[in-house]
Amino acid sequence: PALKSVASHSHLFFELTYIRSGTVEHTIDGRTSVLQAGDYFLVDYGSIHSYRSLEDRSFSNMDCLFLPEAVDPLLKGEKNLKAVFSHYLVNYNLLLLPQDPTKMIFHDTDGKIWDILNTMTSEINTKEPGYMEMIRCRLVEILLLTIRRMKDASVASGTQKLSSYLTAYVS
Repeated sequence: PALKSVASHSHLFFELTYIRSGTVEHTIDGRTSVLQAGDYFLVDYGSIHSYRSLEDRSFSNMDCLFLPEAVDPLLKGEKNLKAVFSHYLVNYNLLLLPQDPTKMIFHDTDGKIWDILNTMTSEINTKEPGYMEMIRCRLVEILLLTIRRMKDASVASGTQKLSSYLTAYVS
């Protein structure tokens, strides 16, 4: 649906918001950005955010709301995205990244994120066997693609740490 604004709010889950159309002013934890169609952002637990349409027009967005246990049931009770990003399925140490991804705006230049979100929506609507696992896989894919979009993300990869652990375990 087309919107003109969303009042300041916070929530006890994570949010990925994708701007489908319009120009939006987004404020999160006191920082304001202007977003266009194809931009998306991540919202952490407890962050206060709002958005409103610019140019007196409406905008359209798609929200992907999720709990940490959507990535892995073992993450139940975690209260920040850092735990999700450092989990073995995503495997990035946010301390090594140039910025916190919840403080960034990303642009879906190639349409991959939009396609994945639509695939997730289709899985929810059809509810074929294994649909929750497919959604989990797609969510992890979005998180990984988002990290790749960050400058110098390859430095933050935990691949070396994991391969060292596996080598030590097998030896």
